[in-house]
Amino acid sequence: MIRICHLAMYLIVTILSPLSDGEFLDLQNNLNKQIQASRSQAVVMDVSGLDVMDSFTCRTLSDLSCRMKAQGKETAIIGIHPEIEESMKRFGLRLEHAAIATNLEEGLAVLGRRIATKRHGSN
Repeated sequence: MIRICHLAMYLIVTILSPLSDGEFLDLQNNLNKQIQASRSQAVVMDVSGLDVMDSFTCRTLSDLSCRMKAQGKETAIIGIHPEIEESMKRFGLRLEHAAIATNLEEGLAVLGRRIATKRHGSN
């Protein structure tokens, strides 16, 4: 199950339960459409509902972050369980182009700083 909501300039995606590979691909396509149709400047992906993050999940999240970056959007992934994060490091799985944060508050703060830096850098 997935919930997607808009909060100011953010699109917040909460994954509440494990997803199949097909559901992850559907989510990726749906988010691409939603981010283009909205004025969101950043995406927060809450993966706290996932007990496992395999290589496909990591690659899909990384691809999504890369696509968001190509559209000028920032991405934060929050809620990775510490044991999952440790396993990802051990197996060399990385989430490219995404900020990693513990919770929503930290994720929004990181994204806010990145967006502000981009704005000031373009002036």
